[in-house]
Amino acid sequence: MGSTRKGMLNVLIAAVLWGSSGVCAQYIMEQSQM
Repeated sequence: MGSTRKGMLNVLIAAVLWGSSGVCAQYIMEQSQM
């Protein structure tokens, strides 16, 4: 149970990092176009 919960936490953290990096990349793209 503990290992499964830890795995879920790792997946959640990875998803947050992926999402935030995507937002930052999109923001930079919009700024560079201006």
